[in-house]
Amino acid sequence: MMTGKRLFKRRLKQHIQFYMQIRRVAVDWAVWIYVLIPLLLTGLYQYITLWNMEAGWATYLNEPALALIITIFIFSGISISFLQSADILYLWQKQDVMGTLHRYRLGYYYTISLVKWLIVIGILAPIFMVYLNWTGSMLCALGLIVYFLQVLVGILRRRFKIQLGKWVSRFLIIGLVVVVYILMRYSLAHMATTGWVLALVTIVMTAYYSTYFIRQKQNFYREIDLDTEHKNKLLQLVLMQSAYIGGPEYLSEKISNLRKHPWLFRKSQKMFKAYTPEIGYREVFIKSLLRSKNWLLLYVQIVGFGVFGIVMFPFWLKWFMWIGMIFLIGNFLKTYWNKIWSHQFLDLVKWREVEPQKVSRHTFRIAIIPASLVLSAVLGYIILSYWGILFLPMIGLAIAFGVVEFFTKRIS
Repeated sequence: MMTGKRLFKRRLKQHIQFYMQIRRVAVDWAVWIYVLIPLLLTGLYQYITLWNMEAGWATYLNEPALALIITIFIFSGISISFLQSADILYLWQKQDVMGTLHRYRLGYYYTISLVKWLIVIGILAPIFMVYLNWTGSMLCALGLIVYFLQVLVGILRRRFKIQLGKWVSRFLIIGLVVVVYILMRYSLAHMATTGWVLALVTIVMTAYYSTYFIRQKQNFYREIDLDTEHKNKLLQLVLMQSAYIGGPEYLSEKISNLRKHPWLFRKSQKMFKAYTPEIGYREVFIKSLLRSKNWLLLYVQIVGFGVFGIVMFPFWLKWFMWIGMIFLIGNFLKTYWNKIWSHQFLDLVKWREVEPQKVSRHTFRIAIIPASLVLSAVLGYIILSYWGILFLPMIGLAIAFGVVEFFTKRIS
């Protein structure tokens, strides 16, 4: 007979197998050699310098910055229902099995959150204890507050998405982010006096709502939709990383959303006065990139990661991060160009022959300018203050155009 415990074990096994398959697809030997191992070695070096109080960049991590980092971590967790469509009829008839499954599901979320927080608190420990002169008791109180707050926020976010409309849940989650950030600012500033009181309040609130959550009736279909949406987004991210061309970017979007008019260029106005086949391809590339939420978000994420690395990494690594991110943006544009160039729409009619390298060269230059200016301005300000903002972006544009030449020569 199927029990809640056996059902949870079966679903957990499938859940782990899914993530193992994702790992095998996303992380091959090249990723280990060129990305993960250098990042791990760099992180280990920086961690040692933190304990030795030799990391100059740690001075940027004041209480507001740490509160922001911890808030981002608190909202990074997600609860899994471990439900499938085939379970619905059986679980409706077996409420005791459903209750057991919810308890194990919640216990799993508690465990995963604890493991993640132990890793994060271990990374942040030298900053609090060496640079901010915190005691072990204060760090333990902070650990309890953040751990139970992450569990509580994860449960609340899922309940918002299940029980409320899309925009209502989004506004509530934004409000929750503001509340959590203010709470973390207050906690970090008054940890010595009120840390354990806040920890006790957080524990009581999380325990109460966890009990309340177990007793609530579940919306089966919405629970399954949320799990499917989360998996699709993860698959889409992996496929985009692997330069996969095709339909996955539509998996997480609803048909009703796809039929709506785009926010940008709603009437498909011309971007350029002249209109030649070359300019037509350029306009298609730029418009489709700006209209694609997923690809545009990836573009912004690459730039954001580059800005973070330039700010946080030591002096000699800032330059590598700066050039590396510009090079990565160039590769991103080449990947998206291949997607556009091979789209079925272009095969519907016979277009005038154009030189792909020439068209892509001008298009890439336009698309790479924003990323190059942002990364160069941040690096210039850190190194030379306001004078760097004036001069380094020009050097960055020269490097960016060189990167464009490198990738356009590989387009056929």
